[in-house]
Amino acid sequence: MPATEAVEYLLELLADALGDQRVPEGDCQELRLSPSEIVVFRRLYRSIGNLVTRDALMNALYIDRPDPPGEDTLRLFILRLRRKLPAGFAIESVWSRGYRLTRAEGARFSWEVADPILT
Repeated sequence: MPATEAVEYLLELLADALGDQRVPEGDCQELRLSPSEIVVFRRLYRSIGNLVTRDALMNALYIDRPDPPGEDTLRLFILRLRRKLPAGFAIESVWSRGYRLTRAEGARFSWEVADPILT
């Protein structure tokens, strides 16, 4: 794992441990996400508007597994997330690099509307 991705991963673990307020709590019930989809969504949401590499997403999902599945599994999670996102949000593919969660102007998740500090 490249050093920058290792640092990102460690910062994500720290944010989870400290209760990062920029991400939704619980299981994102309004989106009805599976546990693996939650991992991918939270990683993309923390970096909204910025590229998240495929390696960073795979590491977030499978860092503790010596034999992680192939990237087709990640593509499937992305496909499912795209179908579940509300209007105004999209997951863009960045060819051969990764993915980016984007939002249209004024688009908000329900937890952002409830607490304007999170936006």
